[in-house]
Amino acid sequence: MRIGIAAEGITDQAVLENICCGYFENEDLDQDLYPVQPMLDETDKSMTRGGWKYLFSYLRSTRFRDDVNSYDYLIIQVDTDVASREEFGVPALQGNQTQTQAFIINEVRNKLINEIDSGQQGFYQNNANKIIFCIAVHETECWIHPLYCEEQFCLIDDCFEVLKESIKEKDEPLFTWTSLSKKRDRYLDISEPFLDKEKILSVKDLHLSFSVFLTELDKIQILK
Repeated sequence: MRIGIAAEGITDQAVLENICCGYFENEDLDQDLYPVQPMLDETDKSMTRGGWKYLFSYLRSTRFRDDVNSYDYLIIQVDTDVASREEFGVPALQGNQTQTQAFIINEVRNKLINEIDSGQQGFYQNNANKIIFCIAVHETECWIHPLYCEEQFCLIDDCFEVLKESIKEKDEPLFTWTSLSKKRDRYLDISEPFLDKEKILSVKDLHLSFSVFLTELDKIQILK
């Protein structure tokens, strides 16, 4: 079993690794997970540039189509915090009303499919059973936040800063480092509770986008 992970950045890949291991209750599953965008070197540093624009470029590329053909499954992760930008194209408002999370998730999914098919028409439809969408409203940090906040609620804005402060304000240090930053090892640390499936299910009840992602993971029936 080989599963590729294409994400905005290496920190998102780290979080997805722990989620997959926990959801399928297999801590050794990380040996079957491969970062394909951005790619990592042997020191776990990025060999290729990250960010949503580079992710979209990858989805249009021959390299993406080769990866889909080479791996059993390929997870595509993107945050929706920039979805309302003109070049991304998902409106944040309908009139003067904020769009629902369900609307945003669906529109971003359609955007990803369009990017894939702009590289080769019909490629998504022909490979839909192998492609798994992971669309985080509005950041993957929003899914991690409930793990470090006593009050359980669905936070979707400014999640990185709120999570950073929540960790910093703990009476006892939780990690060997003191301040959250965009480093792969720190995101492996903060998402480690996801190795426990019960933690995953507790967050699922709070975040629609997390629940939708877990439903996508159910495509990987062979691992269950």
